[in-house]
Amino acid sequence: MPPLNTYPPLQRQVFSLYRRALRTILTKPFQERATWRLYWRWSFRTKAASVTRRDISAVEYLLRQGRRQVQMLAMGSVTRAGLGEEGRAWAGERGERGDYWSGKEGRVADVGKS
Repeated sequence: MPPLNTYPPLQRQVFSLYRRALRTILTKPFQERATWRLYWRWSFRTKAASVTRRDISAVEYLLRQGRRQVQMLAMGSVTRAGLGEEGRAWAGERGERGDYWSGKEGRVADVGKS
């Protein structure tokens, strides 16, 4: 990956938001981290697929929306992430594996089912 200063400013903001979202995972209970990681990946990937790179206003809107969402979900009172059927299907199609850092094995698509 090239140095960040070679990317456009808007793309750097998206990277920054993604890093911030992933850092919030460390504040969550250990057994829920795999679900949170999958939730953030699914959220960013599906929203990125819904807009084109050239649609600046849509990207800026999603950035504002994402910042509010990360801020809200980073609160200590929020401990679990609900992925839903759509998110589990997305993970199943991609063949996502368990999260190495959480110690969970098997398919992440099975994680979060209650």
